[in-house]
Order: sequence, then structure tokens, then C-alpha cells
Amino acid sequence: MYKFQFLSILLFTLCLFSCKKNHNSLSKSFVPVYNYKNSIFPKDAENIAPVFLNIEGKLPNWLEGNLLQNIPGKFNVGNEEIIHWFDGLAYVSSARFAAGKILYQGSFLETDQYHEAISTEKIKLEGFAQNFGKYNAKHVSSDGQKIKTANANINIQTINDKVVAVGETPLPIEINSITGKTIGIFDFADQLKKANSWESAHMKYDPTDGTIYNFYIDYGWNSYYVIYKIEPGTTRRIPIFRQRVDYPSYMHDFSITKNYIILTAYPLRVNAMDIINPKDGFINAHKWEADKGTQIYVFDKFKGNLVSMIPTEAMFVFHHINAYEDEQNNINIYLNSFVDAAILMQIGADSYQNKPQAKLQKLLIDLKNKKITMETLDNQFYELPTINPKFQGKKNQFFYAVHYNSGNLKHGFGIIKFDMNSNQVSSWQQKEMFAGEPLFVAKPNGKKEDDGVIISTIYDNSSKKSFILVLDSISMQQIARAYLPLGLPLGLHGRFITNKN
Repeated sequence: MYKFQFLSILLFTLCLFSCKKNHNSLSKSFVPVYNYKNSIFPKDAENIAPVFLNIEGKLPNWLEGNLLQNIPGKFNVGNEEIIHWFDGLAYVSSARFAAGKILYQGSFLETDQYHEAISTEKIKLEGFAQNFGKYNAKHVSSDGQKIKTANANINIQTINDKVVAVGETPLPIEINSITGKTIGIFDFADQLKKANSWESAHMKYDPTDGTIYNFYIDYGWNSYYVIYKIEPGTTRRIPIFRQRVDYPSYMHDFSITKNYIILTAYPLRVNAMDIINPKDGFINAHKWEADKGTQIYVFDKFKGNLVSMIPTEAMFVFHHINAYEDEQNNINIYLNSFVDAAILMQIGADSYQNKPQAKLQKLLIDLKNKKITMETLDNQFYELPTINPKFQGKKNQFFYAVHYNSGNLKHGFGIIKFDMNSNQVSSWQQKEMFAGEPLFVAKPNGKKEDDGVIISTIYDNSSKKSFILVLDSISMQQIARAYLPLGLPLGLHGRFITNKN
């Protein structure tokens, strides 16, 4: 009897595994072609001791605080080479603005992976698009979970009074809020999953009450999108909802509004059995399945329930710009979208022979009728968007982004300001200048949404150096620039922490 039950369970399990494998075999394989190694951009940063930068122009008297940027900063170790932009070993760039001066320093994030790579000249990294062998868990969390410390090379976040570098795998790494130097592993004060999971590097701060919202993916036979919040003054993730899903999607970002949390699950999907031990990197386990379309999930922030799941056309998106609810209780979301996930095959290139089919889109989600309407606002390749953080989840007028041009190195990457009321664009652009993420810093007591400055780190291909650029965020005219003592690899995301924080 027991033998028969065991055989039945075994056959059922094998059937499930076979079904999931069949799913993968019928879908289109996703095999990135990496570009960062062939780009003109610097491949390796270096530790820089504190140095005051020479400033061209004059900084506003009110601009005081610290610019922290997270950079995939090292691509060569011994005879081994990291070839995808998203896999470079993390480097934190710190620029301290005070009394009209800028004190700059930079250092590698001191993770286990980094130290082992430097000491052995061998890379041990299970990365986004490339794996260099198995990396054993070396950290035990406060609740007993064994965790592989992350190469946290994507973003800078603040959690309570802590500043952390984050990637798309837990756990974050705490850094000094002024110097950017590594303090150590940051452990959430909870028992939610901290290992063998994926977590968004774009936490959302609700400006109305200071609550942080985020989500992670719990991979397994039954996989889940887990929505959580962190209340002000705490470091504990509180689960809001667990949404079961058969084949989880890769979603880099999401949105919040006054009452809702919105996930946009694109048809870049994965069999959880393939993600636990991927052979060639995390993203290579995913498959692009356009026929599955995009699923829009809307969750209630306060009631903790799924409000609606609405299908729409296939698309791929890195970043949400912003979202808000209008007078009819419709949700408006602004996105930079692509027709498919092929952008992952090109990201990190300095030019594009075939310009990706990018769109700036507004999605109108009609919750009452469970209907989605899409409006294309522009057909340009805008990425790494930012807004005035006071307008997160609220109706706003402006966003700023990098404008990725195609085909000609002389064009560089510019910075644009987009007016969502008029669809008008203003920009900063100079030959052979390649802009990184523009960060908005609001002027204290400023009365307008766009009253402040934009700060970006620019790579100057003519001098092979990088500089910090400060623009007037209303006129998009240069206020000041300050060259660094080196050329930095392209950064991903960062944060400006004002002195009042």
C-alpha cells in the first residue's frame, strides 16, 4: 500500500517536471549577445582617496548633501572577463557637496565575491547573464537562512536610517552615507525569504507617510510574487499579499499610487526549476513568449488583496516612470517600453546599429471595466528615468531621462526633460558626452515641481574621463561641472542624500 502511494507521488512529480520542461522546450530561447566588453566605456574603476574636484561654474548655495552612485565597476580579474554590463563587480562613487565644493571618493563594494576575486584572481559569481561557477552561501541571517552575499551593483536605497547598496538578489550591503565605504551585510528584521529568491532593486518610497513598498519572487514548485512593505523607523518587511504564479516574469521595476501597487508581468518568463541552478546566468533561463501577453496585477496597499489582473499586449519594460489615480479611479502609468526583450541583448552598448523599437507610453487602467488603453507619447529611446520624489505615486508633470541615440558615437547620450502635459522635450546634449542616470534634487522651499537641479555623471570620450554635471532643472542649462580623476564605467542607479536626511 505505502509502496504504491510512493510510486504514485513519484510519477505525479515526474509528470509536473516533464510538463514544465515541455513548456520550456516549446518556447523561444532567450540568448543575450553582450556588448559592454566591446564598448568604448571604461571597464575597470579604481579606489580613489578623498580629493576635492576643480569646479567649472558655481554650485547653488543650497545644494548640500551626498551623491552616491552604484556602478558595475570591474570587468577584468586575472585572465577572466565579465562581459555583460549588469555583472560588473560593484563600485560605489561618492561626491560630497558642501560649501560650494565637491569632495570625491570611490571604492569597491567589499563583498565576499569581490575579496575572493581579488585574492585568487578568479571570479566566483552567479550573475545576471554570466556564471563563473558555483558560489557557496557564507552568511547566516538572523533567522538562520544561509545566504550568498550579493554583488549589489544596481541601486542605492535608504531603509530607516541605513543606506544600502542593492542588487536583484538579497541581501543588501550597508554603506557609509558619506564615504560610500562598505559597512557590512544588511539583514532585514523578519523571517521572509532571504535566499534563492529575486528582489526588485527599485523600492518605492511613499511620500505621504514614508512607507517603503517592494516585491520579491519566491521560486519553487509553487512560485509567488510577494508584495511587502517596510514601515518608517523599522527594517522589517511586512507581507501584504502572495500572488501564486506558474511561470514568474522578469520585472525590473513596478509602480505605486495612493491606494495601489501595480506589477506589470511581461512575457519574459521562467520555469522555476531552471532558475534554481541556472547554467549560464539568471536571465538566460528566461524565455520570451509573446503569445502570453503582459499581465497587469493591481493590489490594494491597505486591504492587502488582489484587486484585478488584466491582460494586455506583449511588451518589455525596464523602468516605470510614475503612476497615479485620476478622478475616475483609473490608474495612469507612464512607461518606457520595448516591443520585446531584445534590448537585453544590446544594453550597455555605446551605439546601436539598429535602434531598439522604444516607446514612451501611458497606460490607462480602467479598474471598473477591467480594460487597459495604451497611448504612445513619443517614439524615442528614453531610459533611466527620474522624477521629483515628492510626486511618487501622484500626478506629476515632468520626468528626466537619458536619451540613447543610435548609430553615431559623436552624438553621445543626452539628458532630456519631458513635459507630460504638452509632450514637449527640452534637453542637454554635447558631442562625445555619454550621460548616466539624471537625479533630481529639489530646491528647498521650491514652489514648482521642477524647481531644483539635475545631477548626472557623464563620460567624456574625448578626454577619457568622467565628470559630474549639474543642470538647472527648469531650463536644462549647465550650472557647473567637475571632472573626476578617472573615467568611470557606466553606472546604473544612485541617490542624492541631503544633509537634512
